[in-house]
Amino acid sequence: HPQRSVVTIHDLGYRFFPSAYRWGELLYLRLSTWFSARFSSHLLADSQATKQDLMVYLGVAEEKVTVVYPGVDEAFSPQVDPQRLAQVRARYGLPQDYLLHLGTVKRRKNLARLLTAYAKLWGEGLEVPLVVAGRADRLKSVLGGLPPHLRGGVDGVIFTGFLPEEDVPPLLQGATALVIPSLFEGFGLPALEAMACGTPVVAANTSSLPEVMGDAGVLVNPMSVE
Repeated sequence: HPQRSVVTIHDLGYRFFPSAYRWGELLYLRLSTWFSARFSSHLLADSQATKQDLMVYLGVAEEKVTVVYPGVDEAFSPQVDPQRLAQVRARYGLPQDYLLHLGTVKRRKNLARLLTAYAKLWGEGLEVPLVVAGRADRLKSVLGGLPPHLRGGVDGVIFTGFLPEEDVPPLLQGATALVIPSLFEGFGLPALEAMACGTPVVAANTSSLPEVMGDAGVLVNPMSVE
């Protein structure tokens, strides 16, 4: 640790969802984040929401934190390559229209409520599949949080698993909408990437997401299946 340093702290998710981490990871995050907040010369945060968390939970002075918003790679744009989009659709077996959830499969992503809400819509006649894209390392625990009648599977849901980086922009460009009902996000980059592609976004009204979305998307209560 040099005498002077500037440290970026992306979020304090470990404080709100400790069960999402192995004990070694949790201990590391607690100690390293505290140390960085205490001994750095200055801190960078991805959002005002994270800055506020640093002030409230780690006692960091307001003037010690500067908010620097993440940017979006130029690959995320409304310009769709029809051939590339067709290849990606074929690779994952996707139809012309689909809803998309993009991110790691963790409890704070709120997938159990998303799948429960989607099952309700499917039962009412919705015929647009829900694509859940991302590393499914905790998929079993997520499905265990579903109502008993849905634990065997939810009709209309397609799990892609981990995506190669080059497949993400066309998948976002081709989506009918991105759905990101997370309980907590330090920033929520997929929402920004979707907006850069011109894709509509339905996001939770929690943590940093209202800050990222502004009035450009639909904000919902992530605790309510309805």
